[in-house]
Amino acid sequence: MTVRELADVAELSTHRFLRMFKKSLGLTPYQYLLERRVERFKDLIRSKRASLAEVTLCNGLGSQSHFTSVFRRAVGATPAEFQKLEAKTI
Repeated sequence: MTVRELADVAELSTHRFLRMFKKSLGLTPYQYLLERRVERFKDLIRSKRASLAEVTLCNGLGSQSHFTSVFRRAVGATPAEFQKLEAKTI
């Protein structure tokens, strides 16, 4: 779904929708989506329902390097480092 489509559903201009979204959540729609994806990836890694390779392949971010960069920025560790840290805490 595009920002334009979301704005249309909310019956707001795109500019107003973006301003209201950020004011309400403190994040842009893109930042919000990335945050939700990272949380889902962390849950998948923790639960071991999917291997790290599977999580990387189905990340929806276009490439493994982009996924790793986004994950590292959000979590402070690469997906592999996060997986190792989580394995130690179990």
